[in-house]
Amino acid sequence: MKAGRPDSKQGITQEDVERMRKRVQIGDKIVCRTLKACDVGSPMTRRNGVERVGTVVAKYPCFAVIRLPGGVQETIGWVELLTAEIEKEKQRQQEEAS
Repeated sequence: MKAGRPDSKQGITQEDVERMRKRVQIGDKIVCRTLKACDVGSPMTRRNGVERVGTVVAKYPCFAVIRLPGGVQETIGWVELLTAEIEKEKQRQQEEAS
């Protein structure tokens, strides 16, 4: 896998979290799913949120702060970022297989 994990079924380890924390830098663009700045009229959007691209403005031991378009800030955990990366990798592998 991209994160350096030999087997995606082994789970997320502390080393994976440390690697993600070191890889993400202030100023990086991150895609996150947020309930902020979404259409409140749509029930599916309220439930699932919308994907937005934001810029990392701060890093902390357990999460990063991302500034979304319009100035709204969102926090995203390192494990959340790893999970999203794993899901994208699985999707890419499924698309290649079909």
